[in-house]
Amino acid sequence: MGRVESDMMRGSRHYALSMEQDECPRPWMPTDAVDALRRPFDSRCWWCGSTDLSAEHRFKRSDLSKLDASKGGLDWIDSGTGVLQRIRGPQDKRIKFEPNLCKRCNNARSQPSDRAWDLMFDYIAQNWYRGLRRSRTIDFANILGDAEEPRRVAQYLVKNMACTIVSSGFAVPPGIISFLDDDPVDRREIQSVFFRCRSCWEQERNVSKSEISSLARASLYAELDRETMEPNVFATEFQVGAFGFMIRWDGVNESPPAFFEVDRATIHDRRSLPDQHLHCCVRDRFMIVTDVRGK
Repeated sequence: MGRVESDMMRGSRHYALSMEQDECPRPWMPTDAVDALRRPFDSRCWWCGSTDLSAEHRFKRSDLSKLDASKGGLDWIDSGTGVLQRIRGPQDKRIKFEPNLCKRCNNARSQPSDRAWDLMFDYIAQNWYRGLRRSRTIDFANILGDAEEPRRVAQYLVKNMACTIVSSGFAVPPGIISFLDDDPVDRREIQSVFFRCRSCWEQERNVSKSEISSLARASLYAELDRETMEPNVFATEFQVGAFGFMIRWDGVNESPPAFFEVDRATIHDRRSLPDQHLHCCVRDRFMIVTDVRGK
């Protein structure tokens, strides 16, 4: 699973951990200490408990197909190893999680969030070079229509984060399950914001000046209570080109309003947001193969 970082946060009652990552410039907790915190997978779906498991993609299969779009294939950089690999298409087993989500939850139960994510992905891909890269806000009415669907976009990302949590050896918090099930809650636990990354934009332009050319997923970041050693924060990021989504579950502090709770969501400069160490921890990055560079 790689190493997990340990850092005593000033003024905090938590340990900060970053799963599966070798790049973050912070000290690491010894591997044996991390392993002692992990829980063996019980071979049941983390959402419903079924044993009829399937392997969820780290990125949506249709996104990878759109990114490739007859350009000759994709390169995959796994930051855990630093190795650049050519993937054999969207069904390549290397770009899937180990099975931890059942077929029903991965398909029928997730369809509303999958549809909303498809619309969001297409909007970013089609409009980044048409002005989105300079926009300060996003109006969901222009993208999704249905007033409920902005929440569905966040649910797709939270579901992906939950698969990462299980793959990292931890249990999915009940608050995440409640969010995916649309259950009423007493306290807001999911934080989600949009951002743009200028340095990523510059990298994108080296490959194509007219279309999105990469997808990225950060490592999983967690904070553990110092007394119970149980996680009470999980966070990660996803990027479509230089457009990003920060997703965070906080089991202690109430989160501020998320992007799906406002009519016009702000697109932040990534440098202005917290958890900069998370942004440097890119776990997976898919790119159009280098033989199309400059086209």
